[in-house]
Amino acid sequence: VPGGFGTVDVMQDDEAIGWVRSMGTGADWVTSVCTGALVLGAAGLLKGYEATTHWASHEQLAFFGATPVKRRIVLDRNRLTGGGVTSGIDFALALVARIRGEAHAKFVQLSVEYDPHPRSAGKGRCGNAGTLLGACEQGRAGPGGNGQGYCAPARFRHLKPSPAFRKSARFSLSSTGF
Repeated sequence: VPGGFGTVDVMQDDEAIGWVRSMGTGADWVTSVCTGALVLGAAGLLKGYEATTHWASHEQLAFFGATPVKRRIVLDRNRLTGGGVTSGIDFALALVARIRGEAHAKFVQLSVEYDPHPRSAGKGRCGNAGTLLGACEQGRAGPGGNGQGYCAPARFRHLKPSPAFRKSARFSLSSTGF
């Protein structure tokens, strides 16, 4: 559930809150970013869970029976909440790691060039090309990680990395604690 402008209107809409409640009750994952956590709270989906939200609304989580935790992202069982909108990337990577594994989360992080707390060690801002190369060659890249080894659009799949690129493509799969 996203947050931002309009959150209060959604919280006051019985039909919308009922829909969120019905969707969340049987969901594998119940998630929100920013003040979307207040919508989850209003739907009764955070009672007894630790959660976070935007700093300006943080203490309001307690009104809904949640335990406010001042972290960028909070994972409590199948509830994952993120703070302000910029925590959405950390949130997404944590969820990808839980669903697809740490190696795939590292691949996604490298692909989007995100590195405040690098998941991939090595050369370059976001790790190194070896992480991406390894994911492509082992078939983990692309939708579904289907083992076909594709990373690029079909028109570029015939291109092969040079020996120099392969030599520089060393990487580490160290864990960051997600």
